[in-house]
Amino acid sequence: DGFVLMLPEAGAASDMPEFEPKDKFFATMKKADVWGQKMGVASVGWLNDEIAMGRSQELILIQEALQEKEIADIAGQIAAQPDKKIVMIAGPSSSGKTTFSKRLSIQLKALGLKPHPISVDDYFVDREFSPRDENGNYNFEALECIDLKQLKQSVIRAIGWNFTDNDLVNTVLQYIYEHYNEEVELETLAGLTYCSVSHVSRLFKKHTGMTILSYIHKLRIEKSLELFEEEKHSVKEVAGIVGYNNLNNFYKHFKDCMGTTPALYLKQKKEQ
Repeated sequence: DGFVLMLPEAGAASDMPEFEPKDKFFATMKKADVWGQKMGVASVGWLNDEIAMGRSQELILIQEALQEKEIADIAGQIAAQPDKKIVMIAGPSSSGKTTFSKRLSIQLKALGLKPHPISVDDYFVDREFSPRDENGNYNFEALECIDLKQLKQSVIRAIGWNFTDNDLVNTVLQYIYEHYNEEVELETLAGLTYCSVSHVSRLFKKHTGMTILSYIHKLRIEKSLELFEEEKHSVKEVAGIVGYNNLNNFYKHFKDCMGTTPALYLKQKKEQ
């Protein structure tokens, strides 16, 4: 299958780094080589010959068809794993990640799925908040360059209410995620789904394992934990932000979910 040419690191001519097999990369290169042999373009010289004979347009169309087939196969693998909610696409700068995500989304939609592409490029913090490396240059590879809180919220909005295979329940979940810190009326949810309150309640519990009210309280407490992580608000302020005007109610539901009070939770957190 060939050989691997290894060179020492700069400044260490006598030290040879240990060989690390890259099986996936090799398999991809091997696949490309086989395809090139079949198409008669296994080298740059052969490719130049095909172009000189006026076959460049046909080669481009064939390559596009092949890539679309590969993307369709990937979409099929994703669709076969409905428990997987996030697909991560990685690659060097300007390698076509955004274009690939759009093409993959089309293939997923063709399979009846509802993808929500999210580009990390949209979540970089302002330049003055970007970390610098040891030479004083901006280090855009550092995780601190990303507004993780905003990214997390976007991911939750994208998949948070698509847990189930029931569109009516997903509609209710979407509304809850957008209004969890408000008074959520069952009649409002019933109106959104054009169903009776009792029918919506039964469907919701069937597909989530929880009552609507229990789900709202659980979500509020999860949001309160996120706010406590920021260490910017008092317990009373957090309670109000997540939708509890009565502090006693917040304490009750927090203890139901966490098994302890907010004060003890924060104390234990500081001691860790």
